[in-house]
Amino acid sequence: MAEYAFKHPLTQEVAYHSQLGDRRKQVHAAVARAIEVLHATKLDEQAALLAYHWEAADEPLTAVEWHRRAAEWMGGRDRAETLRHWQRVCALLGRVPESPETLAFGVLARAQMIRGGLILGQTADAATLFAEGIELAERLGQPASRVPLLMGYGSTRFFAGAIEEALTHYSEAVRLADHSGNDVLRCLARLALCNVLLARMRLREALAITDEVETLDSSDRATAARILGFSPDGLGLATRGLVLTLLGRLAEAAQVLESAIALAQARREPEVLITAHAHSIWWCGFAGDAARALPHARRLGELAESATNVFATNLAPIALGEALLLNEQWADAAAPFEQGLVAMRERQVGLQYEAAVLARFARAVAARGEFGRARVLADEAVSVARRRGTDEVEALLARAHVQRRSDGVPAAAAIEADLHQAVAVVERTEARAYAPLIHVERAELARLLGDEAACQRELREAHRLFVAMSATGHAERIGHQLSAGSPQAGEKAKEKRSKRKGQGRSGKK
Repeated sequence: MAEYAFKHPLTQEVAYHSQLGDRRKQVHAAVARAIEVLHATKLDEQAALLAYHWEAADEPLTAVEWHRRAAEWMGGRDRAETLRHWQRVCALLGRVPESPETLAFGVLARAQMIRGGLILGQTADAATLFAEGIELAERLGQPASRVPLLMGYGSTRFFAGAIEEALTHYSEAVRLADHSGNDVLRCLARLALCNVLLARMRLREALAITDEVETLDSSDRATAARILGFSPDGLGLATRGLVLTLLGRLAEAAQVLESAIALAQARREPEVLITAHAHSIWWCGFAGDAARALPHARRLGELAESATNVFATNLAPIALGEALLLNEQWADAAAPFEQGLVAMRERQVGLQYEAAVLARFARAVAARGEFGRARVLADEAVSVARRRGTDEVEALLARAHVQRRSDGVPAAAAIEADLHQAVAVVERTEARAYAPLIHVERAELARLLGDEAACQRELREAHRLFVAMSATGHAERIGHQLSAGSPQAGEKAKEKRSKRKGQGRSGKK
């Protein structure tokens, strides 16, 4: 049988548009049906093509379903394309009569557009989409349909640093999800809530939530992964690892973070990997394991380069700055912190960590001898932490450190006040990972005041706590100071290490 085809693109275009409109629609519908038959076992992979043909066939509701399937199949592999499919769902629904089915699609599409926009740094329409989605959900009369909307918009507010507002939205999502009895929604709502509890340093609550996420996740992991674009259990593990780190359970945390990385690597889920590597760098800071921090930062940077995730793009330089700071590469650490901070503020994504970034930026600047600027950054870190209700200990320790180095003895009372406040926060939040660091700072203050006995006492307590929580690197460093019998000896050793690292930086690419 003879076959004829128009191979030149211009010829194809002329042939296509020479057909009458109704004829073209019939051809597109026939092609779509043929694809459905020929690729019956791989329809998700053909979903984008099917959406195109059904849309061209003027079958908007059928096209909506295929755009949905295309978006869910694409998931986290191409966030821009995923968002485009949800936008087409929203646009096509305007061409069909309202029904429970179209209302449900409209709510889901807006929830996913809010989430996709956040990932891509396109949050300007989030409030409008949220309001539209809530109105559709009310008309639908199914309270559970509001859960993805509350999660998506709550995340937008969370990443913009509006922690209390995010907590309100997440808490309502958990309430509605529990009322629905849908374990997938219950799992996802808790995963979102866990992040805001962690930011607010409600660590015991956050840890309990990660247990619930792990239990609920096993009910229908595939559906949860289609909604998120990655498996929730990997992100749950990464979050649990950071919670355990802050609680001072470093040995446990290390195992959990390693599991999160292994799981994300096996499933090829870069967004989970990025979070797990970032949390691992935090673990390195509390454990005193500078050597491991740089490989984590470099891997995170590689992942961010290929990701269409604005949060990852903002996070990569901050992670590098932290790793360089841990390795005492002062001259190089400040610039990445500043780059990440500027990006976070411009894009309004990642501001839940703004206080911590300011605190570490202040330390890096102080290490370069820029004390005036360091004081401004440290003060701002404390102010931001208090205003947002995020981790205040990091900021207080940074300010005490900067004041001690810049102002010396005249600042002793202010330094002690910050350290006293840090102790109170640790006791309230159980963030025990900070406790030995406070003792180290108190030892340095005692040395500054010439109280050698108090200095040694504080160092011994810091050493005991570091050993108890398996912070091996810090324990060894403080142990050397104690065995030398003088904190000055430790400071000199630190200066020597810094000089060696500075001389060898060219080899650490």
